[in-house]
Amino acid sequence: MQAIEFESVLHNGQLKIPKRHKSWEGRHVKVILLTNELPIEQKADTVFKLLSELSDDFMEQGRQQLPVQLRDDY
Repeated sequence: MQAIEFESVLHNGQLKIPKRHKSWEGRHVKVILLTNELPIEQKADTVFKLLSELSDDFMEQGRQQLPVQLRDDY
């Protein structure tokens, strides 16, 4: 078995393979996907867990928002 490693971005279910590996075209391959990012479902679960841990008096006096900053158009 031979292994190669490269980084790519998954778009519409397809991986872009670097030109240097085009000789693999048409061959049967095994793909292992690795990422440092959490799946969206786990991100949402984390957010809801953190929200449930907020104290009961969180934002009791409402949102203290700074005034809108006026900026020059460029």
